[in-house]
Amino acid sequence: FPSHDIGYSCFLTFCRIFAALILSTIWALPVGILIGLSPKLTRIFQPIIQIIASFPSPMIFPLVFLLFYKMNINLGISSIFILVVGSQWYILFNVLAGSSQISQQHKDSFHLMQLNWKEHWKTLYLPSIFPYLVTGWITAAGGAWNASIAAEYLEYGGKTYSCTGIGSVITMATGSGNFPLLSAALMVMVGVVVLLNRSVWKFLFH
Repeated sequence: FPSHDIGYSCFLTFCRIFAALILSTIWALPVGILIGLSPKLTRIFQPIIQIIASFPSPMIFPLVFLLFYKMNINLGISSIFILVVGSQWYILFNVLAGSSQISQQHKDSFHLMQLNWKEHWKTLYLPSIFPYLVTGWITAAGGAWNASIAAEYLEYGGKTYSCTGIGSVITMATGSGNFPLLSAALMVMVGVVVLLNRSVWKFLFH
């Protein structure tokens, strides 16, 4: 396994994680805000969401893979949605927590200004929950890096399915006892995660 392929594999996994974060945010951001703004909806849906989120994601991975496999979609693409299953809840919980912290005084003040819904989202909701959203992204990304080990290398029906990625490299190196390759892959993954923490996430928090 050439050393430069480790970097390429890590890049592909990064792209999948980035796509998974976008897909998770598309639905979790508006749903989290709408639920968090209403104490009644929060009381109803928060326990339900917690129960669903507590279900072990790896047990759902084969089902998601099978769904896309029946649609003739390869693991390289379906693994993105497998990562969504494991990471979406981090974003939803943090956005929900952030929106529930918006005071009633702020909501009443913006209501008196007679702003339309776009202005409410642009000037009140999104700025208020952004720190929580960034926290959700960070934890979701961390969970997705871990989940990639199971998402990019699956065994189903007596067959093995894999796609190019740092997760599959780690899994294959572990199974074959190739500890030099395993060590190199882990160091690359850790290095990328630390670099993202020190650059992208630090910038967004600032």
